[in-house]
Amino acid sequence: MSEEYTVDELAQDASIPTSTVRMYQNRGLLAPPTKRGRVGIYDSSHRSRLSLIASLQDRGFSLAAIKDVVDNWEKGKSLHELLSVGEAVPALRPEPTRMPLTEITERFAPAPITQEDLQRSVQLGLIEIEGTDVISPDPAFLEVGSLLSELGISTSDIITEYEEMMPKVDDIVRRFQSVFDQHIWSEFVDQGQPEDQLPEIADKVEKLAHAANKILTATVNREFARLADEYLEQARPDS
Repeated sequence: MSEEYTVDELAQDASIPTSTVRMYQNRGLLAPPTKRGRVGIYDSSHRSRLSLIASLQDRGFSLAAIKDVVDNWEKGKSLHELLSVGEAVPALRPEPTRMPLTEITERFAPAPITQEDLQRSVQLGLIEIEGTDVISPDPAFLEVGSLLSELGISTSDIITEYEEMMPKVDDIVRRFQSVFDQHIWSEFVDQGQPEDQLPEIADKVEKLAHAANKILTATVNREFARLADEYLEQARPDS
């Protein structure tokens, strides 16, 4: 049987003021209680919602962002849609970078950036153009592009390599998604998808992403070390 609380009991159990409970109700974050005469009765679902709000606040969410999360959760949105709306995994979403178009051109010198290069970059979601400014959703793309440009690789070839690589990256992500579905998500669904576990699910998504990055980085480093050995061996005078 579900536990029952008066507003004062609920607030005490959640270690928050009674006024905060009422404020959450007024903002649509907490469902109204069941009325029994003149007394409002809350239950375990209200307590779970308060736990969720507290967890998301600890992660830096504003009340407006929490409202987006709970609204979309109640509408049956998918985990991807839910996390995207609530920005529940901020570590996986770097701050966009804005800079003048002229600075982009300087970063990729001496290889010139053509209008076609810019259009392809926009289509791939690597950049957005607003007036004379360029916005990059992830500064790492610009850093890597600039590094490859210094190695003498043209901007067009850099973009082409990115296009060729993305399907392979998608395959890797889907493999990790399969692991997540099998070992984490299925258990969450079996438990009825309790909303107070949403922050924990977001943490596990973040941990899985870090694990994937570590595995890929270690594998790529190992293979490049092998590649370096091969080229250095070929460069020996007696080879």
